[in-house]
Amino acid sequence: MAISIAHLGPPGTYTEAAAIACLDWLKQETGQDAVLCPYLSIGQTLEAVASKEVQLAVVPIENSIEGSVTMTLDNL
Repeated sequence: MAISIAHLGPPGTYTEAAAIACLDWLKQETGQDAVLCPYLSIGQTLEAVASKEVQLAVVPIENSIEGSVTMTLDNL
């Protein structure tokens, strides 16, 4: 069974790139397949993990424009 990895969409973001790196690492280190599940907001991404809709999530904690991403930090 594949592991589901939620990430903040849309395609082409740094968060998606980090999720792809996570997917590749899981495959290499554990042999487990994984699928990416994009979400429209950080809140939806984290809620997907809390509700066990997915097993993992990749969300930004800092960016070059605003610095710390408070939505992520407040919900961790």
